[in-house]
Amino acid sequence: MKHKDSFCDTRTRCSARLSQRINTTMTYHKPIPEISSDKISVVVPVKNNQRGVDLFLKALADSYGFEDRPSEVIIVDNNSVVPLVISDEILDLGLYVHLLQCKKPGPAAARNMGVQHATGDWILFSDSDCRPTPTTLRGYIESKKKAVALVGDVKATINSVFTRFYDQQKILIPHFKANEFDEKVPLYIVTANALVLREAILDCGFFDENYKYAAGEDVDFGVRLWCIGNIESLVSGIISE
Repeated sequence: MKHKDSFCDTRTRCSARLSQRINTTMTYHKPIPEISSDKISVVVPVKNNQRGVDLFLKALADSYGFEDRPSEVIIVDNNSVVPLVISDEILDLGLYVHLLQCKKPGPAAARNMGVQHATGDWILFSDSDCRPTPTTLRGYIESKKKAVALVGDVKATINSVFTRFYDQQKILIPHFKANEFDEKVPLYIVTANALVLREAILDCGFFDENYKYAAGEDVDFGVRLWCIGNIESLVSGIISE
């Protein structure tokens, strides 16, 4: 998916932002709706991780009662060797789950398909190796911040040299940069745990599907989001294997 309004003018205007202070006076030109569970669609791109999908959905159901759950969960199967399924056991959990098939390779394409099918005002992006916690949705819902995107925290659960490195180097959360008030704000989003206004996704041109692998597409997308509005951070926990 490629939208000409986003991949020429927007990228040109954003190129300097990586080396300059972020201008948080950029105001989104449309009303920003309140965040509530019934306005959130969860989008998860997956390739070859049936176990991860099952555990993700079980963790979501365990963390929230029926009235507090998101309006829908959209699982996008991105060319799994063995196609993903949503078992009766998972369906019995009471979650409203859609399973889509995306043949174009790459998580960027898979997320775009999920957004196109979503009905919520807000899109919560996550991954199949992540597990929602009780603070995942609550942190966003209780936030009073007005922004086109909010990013939460991600912590690794397995204690290994790799996960310790990820946590110490903060690889699972975005880099922060000073704005004009010397406040630290996220430079981009990390799609393991990020809530983005659906209208803003449409306005900035979706994820760039030229990224065929999970590397750089969320940074590119986040930088373009800064061209139309603010990105804020908050305490909204999710755990990753």
